[in-house]
Amino acid sequence: MCDDDRAVQAEQGRAALAVGIEPRGQRPQAATLKQRARPGFVPRVLRFAIPAGTACAVATFASYLLARLEPAASLVASRSAATIALFTTATCVLALVARPYTWWRLGLVAAVAGAFVAVLAIAWARHFFLLDPGDVRGDAVALAMAGIAAAGLTAGLAVARRLPEHNPRGR
Repeated sequence: MCDDDRAVQAEQGRAALAVGIEPRGQRPQAATLKQRARPGFVPRVLRFAIPAGTACAVATFASYLLARLEPAASLVASRSAATIALFTTATCVLALVARPYTWWRLGLVAAVAGAFVAVLAIAWARHFFLLDPGDVRGDAVALAMAGIAAAGLTAGLAVARRLPEHNPRGR
């Protein structure tokens, strides 16, 4: 794993942590606290985290593989395409986690996306993270892979919400 992938993961992790610890209402009421503490926390988290992580991984590796198949693509350009795919997919995951939207959650998603666009736009930041977004074809493929992964994840979650929850203990 290269440094730019670690930076993307760290940024997304901090944003998801901020969304996760924020109370759903203005003042946490007893009902809100009981709702957070209800049984089955780990299975609920894993039902989202495993598909989201899989979608990010598939988009990242597919875009890297497709970029490496291009004869003129350099290693740095291929890594940049993979980083763009990972960041775009992870930002879509953050947008899904941030629901229901409030003004500050939308601001958080926009700030995270804006920070990455700034890294791509500022020359010294690109150099620091070893990004070379000059391969337009590879970057377009990375965005397409991220879009497919995000659409698949969103559709899968919509279908999963309609299914009855599995309760092995019969409660």
